[in-house]
Amino acid sequence: FQETDRKFQETDKKFQETDKKIDKLLQSSSRFGNFINNIADTVEYFFQDAFSDMLEKDKRIKINGYVFEDMLKNYEIGQKRKKKEVDIILVDDVKRVIAIIEIKTKLHQNNSEDLNNIDDYLQRDRIFSKYKYILGFASFNIPRECEEVAQKNGFFLVKPNIKRTAIQKDYLNKFKPKLH
Repeated sequence: FQETDRKFQETDKKFQETDKKIDKLLQSSSRFGNFINNIADTVEYFFQDAFSDMLEKDKRIKINGYVFEDMLKNYEIGQKRKKKEVDIILVDDVKRVIAIIEIKTKLHQNNSEDLNNIDDYLQRDRIFSKYKYILGFASFNIPRECEEVAQKNGFFLVKPNIKRTAIQKDYLNKFKPKLH
């Protein structure tokens, strides 16, 4: 009896240790998930800011013959229960054309599926249901095979000009650093 009781105590102790390890792993997994989400948000902000800067500077954005004068960020296309949020919509109200842009940290071949059913949402949209549209992706990492898929499916692609890194000069003077 004592031997059985001792084995149960040992087993219980091992279960407790395993529970602690699982909890630690879940916490790490959660932190990693938060890290990945932060990267994705940063990439999204980068491209949204870059397009905003282009509009502010040039008053328009040209994409392969189309000219856009306005931009919407994180716009929900559709109505009521059938909505889809898109990262950027560029607008040409004169020709009634929009560019719908999804932002990805790294573009994958199957990302084109994200925009395949956009018609279903646009038909229900109170503002853009009568607009024609073009579709594109913005990403820091666009593998060659994705360029081929984009070409085949009629998507445009946007990637940053890494050679020119811009720094907000006014932000540099916003804080008073401590000299050590």
